Amino acid sequence: MMDEDWQLISFVSRSKYRKLVLNRLKNNPSTPSKISEDLSIPRSSTSEALKKLEEKNLVKKLTEARKGRFYDITDQGKKILNKVEDLE
Repeated sequence: MMDEDWQLISFVSRSKYRKLVLNRLKNNPSTPSKISEDLSIPRSSTSEALKKLEEKNLVKKLTEARKGRFYDITDQGKKILNKVEDLE
């Protein structure tokens, strides 16, 4: 496993919200409000997690609209999430 993978595994593991959001997107793309609703977590926490995950290329925006923006997990995001879950 590369050092970069370990950095990302640590990054995801350090935040329950980042892990929850990645896990939620594993099944299908969604909007921040739907993710918040599904996970019963604050919208601000969801938005912050999505922003940070997108910066690390673990999720991507599927639409650019301000309202109804859809996000999806990337292949890299799936790989890192699987490694995080394997370590738990």
